[in-house]
Amino acid sequence: MAKTSTTSFLGPSGKSLFKTKCNADTSKCFSEASSKCGGSYNIIDRESHAVGSLTDILQDPMTWYGMTYECGSSNGKYPKFAFQGQRPNSSLNNTIIIKN
Repeated sequence: MAKTSTTSFLGPSGKSLFKTKCNADTSKCFSEASSKCGGSYNIIDRESHAVGSLTDILQDPMTWYGMTYECGSSNGKYPKFAFQGQRPNSSLNNTIIIKN
């Protein structure tokens, strides 16, 4: 299930900054930023990471994307969401046993 959340805070210059988190699809972050800013925005930072208690068990864990931005003119550069944090260990041969 795709989810998006946004928080705001004051940056060092006193200007409002926003942090949007979304899962499954980076376009959700872009759409939220455009909506919050009423148009263009400038991305200051971005990242992605795997989350969930089953991250090491699942082959394809859920990925969250985070984007910090300010409203206003964009620099026109498309962001890369660099992966941060622990990567899931897909080399493990994990087995889940369900007992009746």
